[in-house]
Amino acid sequence: RVDTYGLEDGLAPDSPPLAEPRLGVNISLERYRDERAVTEALRLVQSLGFGTVRQRFSWAEIEPVKGQYRWETWDRLLPLVKAHGLEIIAVLDTSPAWARPPWEADNPWAPPTYAEDYARFVGAFAQRYGGYIQAYQIWDQPNIAPHWGKVPIDPKGYVDLLRLGSTAIRSADAKAIIIAGGLSP
Repeated sequence: RVDTYGLEDGLAPDSPPLAEPRLGVNISLERYRDERAVTEALRLVQSLGFGTVRQRFSWAEIEPVKGQYRWETWDRLLPLVKAHGLEIIAVLDTSPAWARPPWEADNPWAPPTYAEDYARFVGAFAQRYGGYIQAYQIWDQPNIAPHWGKVPIDPKGYVDLLRLGSTAIRSADAKAIIIAGGLSP
């Protein structure tokens, strides 16, 4: 639009402001062996001028047995991220074996059989970690295999996952920012 040329963000004056900080980087904090290594990685992220980290939280790893959560890793790591003044975009994806259809037994990237199971998980996640999370991304690359399993890509199925997940997150974290899953080009 011509009336927004020359503005840094390109937004119309009545648009909500863009979230700050605006630079972010993907990270995999769970791969570091100890707290010292995590701290070094977070200091490096800061020194490079990034203010946000995009971190995947694997449902398959957090809830390998229905209703039994393994929060220990994130209970330890998320306070470190916050202590370094970094914002987190939480990518909530993968499905545990118990939640997938039988033909997807070997593919944790496949969506769950029932979107309600995913919604229950992301609601529990938001209840526990809402104070640490800047935004929640619902799934990742739902437009390709293996991230949508062996079945044809299902836009309606993804929208159901997005809708139910968003509702569950917002019931636990009322001010939650929800991001649709990133699409593969």
